[in-house]
Amino acid sequence: MALLSPIKKNMIRRLCRTRVGPLLLLGLFFMPVSDLYADTFSDHEVKAVFLYNFPNFVRWPKSAFQNDEKSFVYCGINDSEPVTMTLKALIEGEKVNSRSVRFQRLQRIENMTQCQVLFLSKDRSALADRLIEAAEDTNVLLVSDLQQFAVRGGLIELTEVDGRIRPTINIEQLEKTQLKVSSKLLRLAKRVRKMK
Repeated sequence: MALLSPIKKNMIRRLCRTRVGPLLLLGLFFMPVSDLYADTFSDHEVKAVFLYNFPNFVRWPKSAFQNDEKSFVYCGINDSEPVTMTLKALIEGEKVNSRSVRFQRLQRIENMTQCQVLFLSKDRSALADRLIEAAEDTNVLLVSDLQQFAVRGGLIELTEVDGRIRPTINIEQLEKTQLKVSSKLLRLAKRVRKMK
């Protein structure tokens, strides 16, 4: 059985393509899970939609790409867990700022700079500290659904708060990158600093 039905995939894509779609779509997911959309989207689909939409709210420096023809690359450590499988279905055939989009399984941490967005699923928590350290001086948008990921030094944590999936951004880590995050996303997100 497919993780993301063609109907759901098309529904998400249509909404994302409207002028206010990405912001509206992210806003919908802040509704409590008891609301209407809880019956429509699962947790892993909501997380995949956040990942899919981050390029609408984040700008990468040119140095994050090897050349103008380079693809926009989403990476994951585990390419067979529900969030990354759903993301792979969503990005199929899509473009980000005229760049083709692809998914790549990250096999070696030192190759992370090939990624623009890197997702670490909570089932790979043992790698969190190594990834956080390796991402320190990169322009990789490091995202995880692991609890306490942002305060440990990760860039964005997707977590459930009061029945809603919500991004938490480590602003201290963000300031160390050349990534430019939209004020719209910053307003929707909880902001934290690294634990001392």
